[in-house]
Amino acid sequence: MPRARRPEGTITRGKTAPNRLRRVDRWIVRVHGPELRRQERPLVVDLGYGASPITTVELFGRLRAVHPRVEVVGIEIDPDRVAAARPYEREGLSFRLGGFELPVERPPALIRAFNVLRQYEEAEAWQAWDRLCAGLAPGGVLVEGTCDEIGRRAVWVSLRRTTGEAPARADVPAARGPVAAGGLWGRSGRWEPGSPWEAEGGPAAAGPWEPSGRGESGSAREAGGRPETAGPWESGNAREASRRRGPGGRRAVPRPRDGEPAGVPQTITFAAHLPTLSRPSDLTERLPKTLIHRNVPGEPVHALLTAFDRAWASAAPRSVFGPRQRWIAAVELLSREFPVHTTPPLGGRGRWRLGEVTAPWPTVAPRPGGP
Repeated sequence: MPRARRPEGTITRGKTAPNRLRRVDRWIVRVHGPELRRQERPLVVDLGYGASPITTVELFGRLRAVHPRVEVVGIEIDPDRVAAARPYEREGLSFRLGGFELPVERPPALIRAFNVLRQYEEAEAWQAWDRLCAGLAPGGVLVEGTCDEIGRRAVWVSLRRTTGEAPARADVPAARGPVAAGGLWGRSGRWEPGSPWEAEGGPAAAGPWEPSGRGESGSAREAGGRPETAGPWESGNAREASRRRGPGGRRAVPRPRDGEPAGVPQTITFAAHLPTLSRPSDLTERLPKTLIHRNVPGEPVHALLTAFDRAWASAAPRSVFGPRQRWIAAVELLSREFPVHTTPPLGGRGRWRLGEVTAPWPTVAPRPGGP
């Protein structure tokens, strides 16, 4: 009898709480609900649900309201956590032992992985993204992010599987942004030379992302530089990082894939409980592991958050109408400098009033080489 395959990954702290992931769940329902409804029996994976399965149970309930035949599988690398979750199983909801290898019978349409990659190195997090996207169905989506202990602050990234059928259009950046499917960063996730940005000397300022896709000189982006060659998928340190030993011994992270990555980041979303937010850059501690060490001058994510803080300060007079109105005003100001999504389902006042803002991934994509 063959030995059972060891799950890929390392055990997390497992801390969780009811309703902790409500912000990302409602975003998934709004943005990806239509895609799930078009499938007869969509499979959704909740990877690394923690010591309690409550957030997986909540995801199941929220998705069943979208599609009565959706199936949700919670996956955990700790056998004790899987055993504790078994009593919650029901038709359409199950729990299994596993990790990045995704022990499911068919490729999922969507994977939610929250608070899973915090203990990994940056290069390892990129590898994990690629490994998970490789397990998706064609056009499938990975939603990976981090939130605080009670879910008041969260940041997440959505990625599309790049192989197989063409992805659905829900995640394609808005027209005013610099990227379309197969655009400047394309399916490879790389900077493509010869673009309008290249001709203009890079993204820029007063409107770095004009409808034409061109920038004007003099922006914080220009000062910080623009991506020049390949993104972190070609960092060259990936293999080295995969050999590192963490506190628990060797980490079972997948090896780098050759050629085109299995998935490319599409969007990044910042979400907050507005009455407790002092400024947008408070969300930096919740950045995904691929970005959290890039919040330094010269990096795009730092330029975005710095501009967001300026917009927040400029919108202070709107505070008399409440924090929601101030947030909406700040996002509207930010959209004049950066290509945040301004139309549904990813943007617009309906999303902003919830304390969210979504931008195309190239707006924050790390520069090659690292800080």
